[in-house]
Amino acid sequence: PAAPDRIRCWDPCTMSLLGHVKAFSPAEVRDAVAKARQAQQKWKSSSFAQRKHLLNTIHRCLIQNMETIVRVACRDSGKTRIDAVLGDVLTTAEKLRWMVAEGEQHLKPEYRSSGRLNMHKTSRVEFYPVGVVGAIVPWNYPF
Repeated sequence: PAAPDRIRCWDPCTMSLLGHVKAFSPAEVRDAVAKARQAQQKWKSSSFAQRKHLLNTIHRCLIQNMETIVRVACRDSGKTRIDAVLGDVLTTAEKLRWMVAEGEQHLKPEYRSSGRLNMHKTSRVEFYPVGVVGAIVPWNYPF
């Protein structure tokens, strides 16, 4: 049996044990969130040029490590290699490429109509980094 602070990981195709990963305690989760909040303070004041540089670095690492990512994604989720390449690696690479090429344009503040009854007012939409967000997401996408 696994220890309470460990999670067993199984290959869904063979049901063989891949190993164990640490199960974080509530205190460890709070500490990780606190560290992420600290990092977010730098991120929110970064320029889009700095963000583009980071996204390009992630893209380069994704492509350079594609074989390993595909192998691990297949072993971890049971998906086929083609599903891992198309659904995980290439989709993620394209999202990164799009954000670098077009993200700044779509994140700029923009004025919008306030409607006829509010013609004496203006409406403006601005995007700000919101900080640490918890999300429940599919366990097998992306990788």
